[in-house]
Amino acid sequence: MEVTHRPRHCVYCSNPLELKARAEELPTETWARVFEEGAELGMFHVHFTGGEPLARNDLVRLVSLAHSLRLYTNLIISGIALNEKKLTALIEVGLDHLQMSFQDGEERFADWIAGAPVHARKLALAGLICESSGLAFTVNLVVHRHNLDRLDSMISLAESLGPQRIEIANVQYYGWALKNREWLLPTREQLKQSLAVIEQAQERLQGQIKIDFVTPDYYATFPKPWMAGWDASSCSCILRAASCPVMLLQ
Repeated sequence: MEVTHRPRHCVYCSNPLELKARAEELPTETWARVFEEGAELGMFHVHFTGGEPLARNDLVRLVSLAHSLRLYTNLIISGIALNEKKLTALIEVGLDHLQMSFQDGEERFADWIAGAPVHARKLALAGLICESSGLAFTVNLVVHRHNLDRLDSMISLAESLGPQRIEIANVQYYGWALKNREWLLPTREQLKQSLAVIEQAQERLQGQIKIDFVTPDYYATFPKPWMAGWDASSCSCILRAASCPVMLLQ
């Protein structure tokens, strides 16, 4: 569920142009009806994404409503707006899984890509998440031309954070990312080298951490199933999931 398009200054997955203003976002009551109707139809999990879903004041309530209908709840965030109090509240109302994005394995590069000094904060939050009993955790590595050559160190960082899953997600070229395609799209050689790094990591971490990979749109042979096809047979309520750093290219 794209519960908000705020903030609208992400170079990959949002858009600095007007999509839906805050006043036009669906209210809590409407989302409650969507959850109820979806559950009746057989939906069994909900992914909360955006924009940054933590920008909504009613996010805890939305997670609680979904959980009350026995829906598996997954929250996909940048991590910038999360704190210990909010994390505790989300877990208490039934959050099952949290995915947080990282922009690089090294702080100086990560903060440059994000456009703000946020890497150290994300690391601290990852520690809190891993300490949370019963909460599943995915580290999302958003890769593109400017960090793909450091994928090895990015995977090492993700591994050190103790997730159950690592998603290596090439920027997907929709909306604002399409406008910045020339700046973001990796070369074929970069992609080839990254595939070798991923295969080695998958073999090394087999049975410990699951690693998924999303191919860049422009290098895929066929239109991709969502997330390597893991939900191809499910009846779920999902829109494209991504987490937003805070950088804008003019």
